[in-house]
Amino acid sequence: MFQVLASRTFQKQFNGIPNKLHNRIKKGLKELESDPYTPRSNADIRQLNDTDPQKYRIRIGEYRVIYYIDGKVVKLIEIFIRGRGYRE
Repeated sequence: MFQVLASRTFQKQFNGIPNKLHNRIKKGLKELESDPYTPRSNADIRQLNDTDPQKYRIRIGEYRVIYYIDGKVVKLIEIFIRGRGYRE
């Protein structure tokens, strides 16, 4: 099992999302506890190219969550709505 931790940036962005979407996003993030590497039907996970440390994104509806893995800890970096683009 992996532990999922959120950065302050992630928490601030998450609080800016409409409350009605919070449960759906939390449910999607729960999937990272079992396996944050492998895409599957309820977890659309992709590895981001040319990032150091290696970063990943999970798609949850219209939202994207960027994270990296440090041992057995998944560190959530940011969350944003689709189309905003990816920053390094």
